[in-house]
Parts: sequence; C-alpha cells; structure tokens
Amino acid sequence: MIDIFSLKAEELALKIKDSQLTSVEICEKYIERINKFEKDVKAWAILKKNFY
Repeated sequence: MIDIFSLKAEELALKIKDSQLTSVEICEKYIERINKFEKDVKAWAILKKNFY
C-alpha cells in the first residue's frame, strides 16, 4: 500500500496519471485522516461528510 501522506502533490499526480491511485482514493484517505485527528486538531470549521 502506498503511504499517500508522505508524497508531494507532484508525486500524487504522477500516481494518478500512471493509474496507481485514483483521485477518489486519495480524497477518501484524507477524509479518513481528518476524521481520525479532527477531534484533537480542530482545524475544520465545517466539513461536510456527505459532500460527494
């Protein structure tokens, strides 16, 4: 499994281009991470859970 959180935006773009990842997979992983840490970090004023 690819650790997307250690990759730069350019590297993520290449993974998408090479069909190693999809943009949906990346977004889902970031949403999971936000959900995991948000109660402690409190970085979001509004995060719509069912946006897509």
